[in-house]
Amino acid sequence: MFSFNRSNKPLRAAPRGRRTPLAPELPPEAPPPAQEKSWIKISVVEDATCRPLPGVTMQLTQPNGKTFDFTTRADGAIEVYEIDLGDCSVACNLEGARMTDTFGFVATGREPSGQAETADPKYKYGRKRKIKPAPAAHAAATDGRIADVEQHKVKSGESIDSLAQAAGLTWQQLAIFNFGTADPVQINRFLAEKVGCSKKTADGANYMFDDKDDPGIIFIPKPWRFDGLAAEERHVIRVKLLKWKTSKPEWDFSI
Repeated sequence: MFSFNRSNKPLRAAPRGRRTPLAPELPPEAPPPAQEKSWIKISVVEDATCRPLPGVTMQLTQPNGKTFDFTTRADGAIEVYEIDLGDCSVACNLEGARMTDTFGFVATGREPSGQAETADPKYKYGRKRKIKPAPAAHAAATDGRIADVEQHKVKSGESIDSLAQAAGLTWQQLAIFNFGTADPVQINRFLAEKVGCSKKTADGANYMFDDKDDPGIIFIPKPWRFDGLAAEERHVIRVKLLKWKTSKPEWDFSI
């Protein structure tokens, strides 16, 4: 019979070492979803005739807040692609503005704002049409713009300077917008011929406004901006030509 010499010391288990558990395998990271891009089309037309107006420069602010200048083509439209979904806004600046390169904002929409029968059917929205050039007075403008224009009936006690200050303009800016000049001699001539002024200051040097002036109109421009133009739509901006009116038929001061 064999006998074993057993020690009184307890047996120790073999060291196992420290093992860091494996991280669970993650699925490959998905790329961020591509942002859907969109487009917008804006047309500028004369309100009374629906005639397209080329050469109108506007600042378009895209939904992402970036602003760029665009000028309407021969068909009176601008088209902008690869923009974010959302609403855009358009605006025009008044720097150096004159009646000869400015259109007065009327409304937005496909139909004329006034009586429908005044619209020329050849330029009806959506029909194929031969593009008719802009009126001669505006055709030469290379930086046409849109403004909110008030046809102000002058009153006794008012002046070009007081009207300009109320609109945030200088008297020179208002004179240049209306008459194309800031020269006092030329302004006096236009006040008589276009505004219909007949009364002069006490020293007889200058014409002044009076309640009875005929037609007694001064055009006062203000910056134009239109918000809320949704992407993926065509928008029509309706404007009007700025014209002088006079009760004297032998004079033609349309510009």
